[in-house]
Amino acid sequence: MSRLQDSSKHLDDPAKLNEMLSERGYVFLRGALGRKKILAVSNDIISVLRSYGFVPPGATEALWSGKVPSGNELSLGYGGAVKKINSLPSIRELILRGGQVSLLKKLLGGEIYSWVENRDRGIRIMLPGRLSYSNVGGVKGTTVTPAHQDNYFFRTPNYLTTWIPLMDIDEAVGGLAIAEGSQKNGYYQHWYRGAEYLGVPENKDEARSWSTSKGRPATGEVKAERFSWTWLNTDYQAGDLLMFHPMMLHRGLENTSNKIRLSADIRYQRRGTPTIWRARHTFTYSKKFETSIRDTVNGLGLEPNLALKVIDKLYVEGPKDSDLKARAKSAAKALYLNN
Repeated sequence: MSRLQDSSKHLDDPAKLNEMLSERGYVFLRGALGRKKILAVSNDIISVLRSYGFVPPGATEALWSGKVPSGNELSLGYGGAVKKINSLPSIRELILRGGQVSLLKKLLGGEIYSWVENRDRGIRIMLPGRLSYSNVGGVKGTTVTPAHQDNYFFRTPNYLTTWIPLMDIDEAVGGLAIAEGSQKNGYYQHWYRGAEYLGVPENKDEARSWSTSKGRPATGEVKAERFSWTWLNTDYQAGDLLMFHPMMLHRGLENTSNKIRLSADIRYQRRGTPTIWRARHTFTYSKKFETSIRDTVNGLGLEPNLALKVIDKLYVEGPKDSDLKARAKSAAKALYLNN
């Protein structure tokens, strides 16, 4: 795995940073947000995790106690511990007025819109190992995020993802890896196995294995396994900032340490530019709608491949006043006739 290129020497040159975003698909800025400010946020999160038993009594860093979540405690948007963390004043301050916001204002040339979804989805808490967590929107997940493009979840080009390590993250703690140049090839096929989101296959062997075990591409045109990736990563430090393009292929790395990995995953765009329905709603609202879609479509008895495509179509379109079952039937008919 190769290293991310640090562009912090160009921090005061928005034109150069925009050029790098265009060419590389990402900008990595070492120490851009200030170590002390970020560690203060981290300390607030650790305090909540300690109160829920995930961090041992008296511990001042994100050491894992060994506790496995009970129910939805750590589920994005839903979990009790997550809700308490998202309500912290320091979290709201980071999301709405952190250093990344003032930097984006310069890069994007205008006032910045922080997505509503950031409120209950922005903070990521990753326990060690490959633990399964509770279903969100009817989709199974694990503590290791598979390779994917954010464009799969958010079908609009008018935003940037900012990823912020809230602690020092070395090879053992894991972190985020991005596939160099992957933003240039289009929209990759994203796979599911039943209700389990598999992501984007990283090579031919993985695609073959998923297909053999009843995995299917739900959406996307480009077969990512045609390409050979150079994955980029680094030893992240509290205060670093990574920004990348919606089409950039990226994945979480397994946490093999004795610590809980803490990071922020936040999306912004220039105010007044076209956006999508998810940007205007909380994560919790979006996932409740996804659950309704899956329940409705699964009740129609459609062939699995067609069902995946109907679910994808309705979720991209978002909530409407019309009856969801009628919309699902209409979408299924149109997709069937077009295939």
